[in-house]
Amino acid sequence: MKFKIAVIWMLITINVFAYEVMEGSKPRKLEKSYQRIISIYPAHTEVILDLGGKSKLVGTVKEKGISERTQGIKGFSYNDSLEKYLSVRPDLVIIRPMYRDKNKNLFKRLESMGITVVSLQPVSYNDLERYWMDIGRLIGRENAGKEYVNKYRKGLKSIGVQDKKRKKVFFEARMQNGLYTASKESIAHFIIEKAGGDILTGNEEPLRKGTSTITPVNMEYLISQGSAIDTYLVQQGRMNSRTKEDIKKTPGYSSIKAVKTGSIYMIDEGALSRPTIKILDAMKEIKKILSKQS
Repeated sequence: MKFKIAVIWMLITINVFAYEVMEGSKPRKLEKSYQRIISIYPAHTEVILDLGGKSKLVGTVKEKGISERTQGIKGFSYNDSLEKYLSVRPDLVIIRPMYRDKNKNLFKRLESMGITVVSLQPVSYNDLERYWMDIGRLIGRENAGKEYVNKYRKGLKSIGVQDKKRKKVFFEARMQNGLYTASKESIAHFIIEKAGGDILTGNEEPLRKGTSTITPVNMEYLISQGSAIDTYLVQQGRMNSRTKEDIKKTPGYSSIKAVKTGSIYMIDEGALSRPTIKILDAMKEIKKILSKQS
């Protein structure tokens, strides 16, 4: 009975408004802000919290790095049932394209019931400011979004590296069914470059244009360039669980300068891939790492 009442309430009170940002396309005009939000991506949740929107969150992912800040808020994933989503009476569900594609039926059903589903993912660093402003508009805190952007810009200006001090870097994003690094337009590539890294790519095209931030690298090409690589950075997290010992034992890697000198550094996946203002901390960390190289 309670479930039926919840459905009827939503159909009567919530206006349908679909909004989507994908593949660098321009966002549609935002017509309203929302009051009862479920966020199904840690970065979305973190930005909402940073902008002072915690009171509007009725559901969120529970993940390392944000769990303490989301205490008291019901946990959700893209695999949960329709009934669970409806139980908190959301008027907005914020997801990312990958999650939408994994459970299209769920999100279509939510939309059919008048619940707005927004799919956001800034694939390129050029999308960051727009993304933060979009979150601000969605939660009715546009001024906080502007302040967030201004804080980011000031922080970015304070991190400067002269070209002559740049170090040759290889960034391992993933080693699974092949070797992958960050694509040229990705946030991770931007972070390393701003920190003073001259990044070896070998291929500038992303794995999947518009939705992917990684690009394949030919292993033979990497090894052939090994004598020039000062630093080997490894993304560590869900996408890549390799350790320093794994790197050292990789066939052919003994000829890579950074491996010889032990200049292998593990960087938390969240710091590099989540589009929040914490990317400034990642830049500072990598800048410090690169300054150690002779």
